[in-house]
Amino acid sequence: MLITPEEVGYILGNEVASEVLYLRDQTGCRYISVIDENVVLQVYVTTDATMKRSNQPSHKKWHSDQFYSAAEMYEMRKMAELRIQKKIPEVFKVEDIENFGDQAFLTEAVFFGFHVLNNDIFYEFVTRTNDDGIGYDALMKLAQIALQRMP
Repeated sequence: MLITPEEVGYILGNEVASEVLYLRDQTGCRYISVIDENVVLQVYVTTDATMKRSNQPSHKKWHSDQFYSAAEMYEMRKMAELRIQKKIPEVFKVEDIENFGDQAFLTEAVFFGFHVLNNDIFYEFVTRTNDDGIGYDALMKLAQIALQRMP
Protein backbone atom coordinates (compact mmCIF):
# COMPACT_ATOMS: atom_id res chain seq x y z
CA MET A 1 0.00 0.00 0.00
CA LEU A 2 1.53 3.31 -1.09
CA ILE A 3 -0.58 5.38 1.29
CA THR A 4 -2.18 4.20 4.51
CA PRO A 5 -5.76 5.09 5.47
CA GLU A 6 -4.30 6.85 8.52
CA GLU A 7 -2.16 9.09 6.30
CA VAL A 8 -5.12 9.99 4.12
CA GLY A 9 -7.22 10.64 7.21
CA TYR A 10 -4.51 12.80 8.78
CA ILE A 11 -4.21 14.98 5.65
CA LEU A 12 -8.01 15.27 5.38
CA GLY A 13 -8.73 15.63 9.07
CA ASN A 14 -11.33 12.90 8.60
CA GLU A 15 -11.20 9.17 9.28
CA VAL A 16 -11.08 6.99 6.15
CA ALA A 17 -11.26 3.29 5.47
CA SER A 18 -9.67 1.57 2.51
CA GLU A 19 -10.37 -1.34 0.23
CA VAL A 20 -7.99 -3.02 -2.16
CA LEU A 21 -9.02 -3.28 -5.80
CA TYR A 22 -7.82 -5.92 -8.22
CA LEU A 23 -8.75 -4.78 -11.69
CA ARG A 24 -7.97 -6.39 -14.99
CA ASP A 25 -4.73 -4.50 -15.64
CA GLN A 26 -4.19 -2.61 -12.37
CA THR A 27 -4.05 -3.03 -8.65
CA GLY A 28 -5.56 -0.24 -6.64
CA CYS A 29 -6.86 1.08 -3.40
CA ARG A 30 -10.01 3.08 -2.74
CA TYR A 31 -10.15 5.39 0.29
CA ILE A 32 -13.62 5.98 1.70
CA SER A 33 -14.73 8.63 4.19
CA VAL A 34 -16.07 6.94 7.32
CA ILE A 35 -18.40 9.90 7.95
CA ASP A 36 -20.35 9.94 4.67
CA GLU A 37 -19.04 6.83 2.84
CA ASN A 38 -17.89 8.87 -0.18
CA VAL A 39 -14.86 7.66 -2.08
CA VAL A 40 -12.37 10.47 -1.53
CA LEU A 41 -9.31 9.05 -3.30
CA GLN A 42 -8.40 6.18 -5.56
CA VAL A 43 -4.85 5.04 -6.25
CA TYR A 44 -3.98 2.63 -9.07
CA VAL A 45 -0.72 0.94 -9.95
CA THR A 46 0.01 -0.60 -13.34
CA THR A 47 3.09 -2.74 -13.85
CA ASP A 48 4.26 -4.84 -16.76
CA ALA A 49 3.17 -7.90 -14.76
CA THR A 50 -0.39 -6.60 -14.30
CA MET A 51 -0.54 -5.77 -18.00
CA LYS A 52 0.50 -9.31 -18.92
CA ARG A 53 -2.10 -10.65 -16.50
CA SER A 54 -4.77 -8.66 -18.32
CA ASN A 55 -3.83 -10.42 -21.57
CA GLN A 56 -4.03 -7.26 -23.68
CA PRO A 57 -2.32 -7.64 -27.07
CA SER A 58 0.13 -4.91 -28.00
CA HIS A 59 -0.96 -2.30 -30.51
CA LYS A 60 2.35 -2.82 -32.33
CA LYS A 61 1.98 -6.53 -32.96
CA TRP A 62 -1.24 -8.45 -32.74
CA HIS A 63 0.43 -11.60 -31.39
CA SER A 64 -0.76 -13.16 -28.16
CA ASP A 65 2.72 -12.91 -26.59
CA GLN A 66 2.98 -9.11 -27.03
CA PHE A 67 1.56 -6.79 -24.39
CA TYR A 68 1.45 -3.10 -23.58
CA SER A 69 4.02 -2.14 -21.00
CA ALA A 70 3.13 0.07 -18.05
CA ALA A 71 5.23 2.85 -19.65
CA GLU A 72 3.25 2.52 -22.89
CA MET A 73 0.01 2.74 -20.92
CA TYR A 74 1.24 5.97 -19.31
CA GLU A 75 2.05 7.43 -22.73
CA MET A 76 -1.28 6.31 -24.22
CA ARG A 77 -3.17 7.79 -21.27
CA LYS A 78 -1.36 11.10 -21.67
CA MET A 79 -2.02 11.21 -25.41
CA ALA A 80 -5.71 10.45 -24.86
CA GLU A 81 -6.03 13.15 -22.19
CA LEU A 82 -4.28 15.69 -24.45
CA ARG A 83 -6.76 14.87 -27.24
CA ILE A 84 -9.64 15.56 -24.87
CA GLN A 85 -8.02 18.82 -23.75
CA LYS A 86 -7.71 19.90 -27.38
CA LYS A 87 -11.45 19.34 -27.92
CA ILE A 88 -12.69 21.02 -24.72
CA PRO A 89 -9.87 23.16 -23.28
CA GLU A 90 -12.24 25.31 -21.23
CA VAL A 91 -13.17 22.34 -18.96
CA PHE A 92 -10.37 19.81 -19.39
CA LYS A 93 -6.76 20.69 -18.60
CA VAL A 94 -3.56 18.66 -18.77
CA GLU A 95 -0.34 19.94 -17.21
CA ASP A 96 3.11 18.39 -16.89
CA ILE A 97 4.36 18.27 -13.30
CA GLU A 98 8.06 18.43 -12.41
CA ASN A 99 9.89 16.54 -9.67
CA PHE A 100 7.58 13.53 -9.41
CA GLY A 101 9.03 10.25 -10.59
CA ASP A 102 10.47 10.00 -14.08
CA GLN A 103 7.48 11.77 -15.69
CA ALA A 104 4.21 13.11 -14.36
CA PHE A 105 1.14 15.04 -15.46
CA LEU A 106 -2.04 16.31 -13.88
CA THR A 107 -5.48 16.21 -15.45
CA GLU A 108 -8.15 18.58 -14.15
CA ALA A 109 -11.81 18.38 -15.08
CA VAL A 110 -14.55 17.16 -12.71
CA PHE A 111 -11.70 15.19 -11.17
CA PHE A 112 -8.01 15.57 -10.54
CA GLY A 113 -6.03 12.74 -12.08
CA PHE A 114 -2.38 12.74 -11.13
CA HIS A 115 -0.40 10.33 -13.31
CA VAL A 116 3.18 9.33 -12.52
CA LEU A 117 5.61 7.08 -14.35
CA ASN A 118 8.50 5.96 -12.17
CA ASN A 119 10.88 3.07 -12.89
CA ASP A 120 8.49 1.72 -15.54
CA ILE A 121 5.57 1.59 -13.09
CA PHE A 122 2.49 3.72 -13.81
CA TYR A 123 0.75 5.26 -10.78
CA GLU A 124 -2.58 7.09 -10.85
CA PHE A 125 -4.11 9.17 -8.06
CA VAL A 126 -7.71 10.20 -8.69
CA THR A 127 -10.08 12.40 -6.70
CA ARG A 128 -13.06 14.61 -7.48
CA THR A 129 -12.61 18.36 -7.71
CA ASN A 130 -15.89 19.05 -5.85
CA ASP A 131 -16.48 18.78 -2.11
CA ASP A 132 -16.48 14.96 -2.28
CA GLY A 133 -12.80 14.96 -3.27
CA ILE A 134 -9.68 15.77 -1.29
CA GLY A 135 -8.56 18.73 -3.42
CA TYR A 136 -5.35 19.52 -5.24
CA ASP A 137 -3.15 20.32 -2.22
CA ALA A 138 -4.06 17.16 -0.33
CA LEU A 139 -3.70 15.08 -3.50
CA MET A 140 -0.17 16.37 -4.07
CA LYS A 141 0.80 15.84 -0.40
CA LEU A 142 -0.39 12.25 -0.54
CA ALA A 143 1.31 11.65 -3.90
CA GLN A 144 4.54 12.96 -2.35
CA ILE A 145 4.20 10.44 0.50
CA ALA A 146 3.57 7.68 -2.03
CA LEU A 147 6.53 8.77 -4.18
CA GLN A 148 8.87 8.07 -1.27
CA ARG A 149 7.63 4.45 -1.26
CA MET A 150 7.65 3.91 -5.01
CA PRO A 151 10.29 1.41 -6.10
